[in-house]
Amino acid sequence: MRAEGAYKHGLKDGRETHYLSNGDKIRQSDYKDGKLNGKQTEWGVGGAVTLDSELHRRQAARQTRSALFRRQTAVAAQLCPRRPEGLDQRWYPSGNQSAEAHFHKGQRDGLYREWHDDADHRLKLQTTYKDGVENGTHTEWYADGHKKTESEYVKARFREC
Repeated sequence: MRAEGAYKHGLKDGRETHYLSNGDKIRQSDYKDGKLNGKQTEWGVGGAVTLDSELHRRQAARQTRSALFRRQTAVAAQLCPRRPEGLDQRWYPSGNQSAEAHFHKGQRDGLYREWHDDADHRLKLQTTYKDGVENGTHTEWYADGHKKTESEYVKARFREC
């Protein structure tokens, strides 16, 4: 693996790109003053995009991606030092989109969706968040498209429909 990037005063500054030994890109990130700042893209096998995210300097005190898509989202988003903002999309290695979430001030806010990784690319889960807390209808589907469960959350409190 090799990497190319620019430095300013000994700190990463500008676009940094990582390549596999065969020349395929695996990661591209923008930096400012040594911190992630801007677009970050990762590619899987065959060149399929697996991460496409936007990160702004004020969100980048420390970088971590591990907590972004845990089921315990309210807690994970509050603990995530990266403080994501805006739309964050994820893809399966096949190239199909796996998940999509909207963030505001580091917390999920708005529609959250997951998809099955199959030929039909049907919805797997859809729910809504407000200020990092699940709030509204939470629906899950089987891969064949039949509804699995539907529940209602009011400020993260579960209420059976």
